[in-house]
Amino acid sequence: MNEQQYYQPQPVQPQPPYPPQRRNSPESVAALVCGILSIMFSFSVVIGIALGVVAFVLARSHARQNPGVGSVTAAKVCGIVGSALSVCFLCLYVFLGCVAYDLVRTAVDNGGFSEGGVSVSVDEDEGRASLSIEGENGLDVDFGVEGPSLG
Repeated sequence: MNEQQYYQPQPVQPQPPYPPQRRNSPESVAALVCGILSIMFSFSVVIGIALGVVAFVLARSHARQNPGVGSVTAAKVCGIVGSALSVCFLCLYVFLGCVAYDLVRTAVDNGGFSEGGVSVSVDEDEGRASLSIEGENGLDVDFGVEGPSLG
């Protein structure tokens, strides 16, 4: 026997082909942009909800054609989050509007209102209402409204 043994390489197994890369189509990019904008403009209720719905619809229609694209999933999530934030802002605006209405209605009924640095005065004879806010850091804001009748 020969003391030197030669290494014989094994035949190389062919690599399976790479799966084709899924490319982001313009529809998926548009859906993602609308979703991100819906989050950014969620404080503006109508624009936030509209962009969120557009993002979700575009992403859903694109997902049926090309499933598994990550930007489509991100667009759906951003659209839903943006719409949900818009609804939360809508609820906040309604709540603040009700509080402001109650504050003004109390001021009209009582001829004025003052609490915690906020004072509202109403003069029904002259048709004038004023709001004064005194801040802790010396910032004062005065706002007045004149109209024919406040009652």
